[in-house]
This record gives sequence, C-alpha cells and structure tokens, in this order.
Amino acid sequence: MPINRYSDNPSGYFEPEESVELARYIDITKFISLLKDEQLFFCRIDKLEDRFEGTLPKISRKNFISSYRYLRDVENFFDVPMEDQEIERKVDEEFKFREKLKSLNCINCWNEFKGESYALWKIYSDLNQGIMIKSSFKRIISAFSESKEIIYCSRVKYIDYDNDSIDIGNTMTPIVHKHKAYSYEDEIRLIHEVSNVGWIHDWENEKHENGVKVNVNLQDLISEIVISPFSSDWFIELIEDILNKYSINCKLSSSKLK
Repeated sequence: MPINRYSDNPSGYFEPEESVELARYIDITKFISLLKDEQLFFCRIDKLEDRFEGTLPKISRKNFISSYRYLRDVENFFDVPMEDQEIERKVDEEFKFREKLKSLNCINCWNEFKGESYALWKIYSDLNQGIMIKSSFKRIISAFSESKEIIYCSRVKYIDYDNDSIDIGNTMTPIVHKHKAYSYEDEIRLIHEVSNVGWIHDWENEKHENGVKVNVNLQDLISEIVISPFSSDWFIELIEDILNKYSINCKLSSSKLK
C-alpha cells in the first residue's frame, strides 16, 4: 500500500482519521484533466505562492544553535567540540538543505469537509463552472492502493511564523505546517517525495516542471460531485455527460448554497 500510515512512521505528520470527509474545489479544466489522465497533480512546494510553505519559523535558527551547544556542552557529543562560529556554519548548511527539500516534496491539497465554504468555492474554482470533489481518507487509502509511489497524508497545522516554534528534528515537519492566515482552509494534504540523487531531482526531464502526476483509482476516490452554487442548469447536464463518458459512478448534486 503506497499510503504510508502513521503506524508505520509515527513521527513528523498528523494523519487524519479514516472516517474524515474531504473536499477538493476545482474548475472544469482541472476536473476533465483528472478524469482523462486518471492522475492527481502534486505541485512542488517551492512553486506554491505562499512563501512560508516548507520553511521553518524565525525562532528555529536559535533552536538549532541551542541544540548544537547542548550537545557540545552538556552531552559531550562531539569528539572535537565545535566553536560557536562552526556551529553557525552548520546551521546555515541545515537551512540550505531544507531549501533543497522544498523542490523534492510535492503536495496535493484537500480540505476537511465540515460543510460547503463560499471562500473555497471562490478561491479555488470558477464560481460559474466550479466543481467540488468529495472523498474521505478511507477512500484515498483505497484509491492509491495500486500506485507505485509512496504517499503521506497529514493534517496541516497552522502557526505564527514570527513567534511559534515547531519540531526541528524532522524534515517532514515544515511540510505539514502553514501560516495561520490560511487556517480557514482546514487543509489535509497528500505528500509525495520525488526520487533524487544527492538531494537533487532532474525536473527538466519531467513532463511537468512544476510537479508530478500520480495514478489514482477515480472510482474509489470520488464519493460525490457537487456543482457550484452559481452554475447554470446546462452545466449540471454537462458534468453528468462527462461522468458518463468516463464511467464514473458517483452521486451528482448541486450546491446547498444555491
């Protein structure tokens, strides 16, 4: 099973319960692409518009330095104790390494479904021709069961990057945290690390330089399709025809905000 479960790797991320319902708001272009390719697009973290994505809070540098000094002064961890200047250099290298990881990790974003969100309809879909895909974590586990890629699933934790602190000992941690300005999203994200040599991936030879597409079983993934509250009747009929064309058997309904 390609979904790496919390029981297999308990550190670094926050796996949702299998019963958690999920939603993904998209426009019709992305929807048709999904059905045609039977693949979900995972975007590189370093290509996202949020500059805080995949980064550590301001206090992390201080925490790294304190950790090195503790290992040196209290634990006597190093055979040859490092001077403060060398510790500073080590921390600089650590931050450069973390920057590299941003181009190696790709994400596909969902929202925990607690009811429809007008804000999410407006931001992530075309209001007149928008679509919401409903699923659940249990369905996602099944949908990726035949995939060759290993995928993680985590809730996103929202923080203040000026004042909050996170675990600096796990490279997964920055990937599952996000600025508190986005807390309205209630995001649950799928994470895939691309293959690399020397922590570098050859993106120029990829079909999509901004990320990768991963095979998924759409029938297992999709429980319901909800049509935007601002769409016309013809659009509902169009989506129904598209679902029939691609043999997707699921519930089709109109937004309750209509």
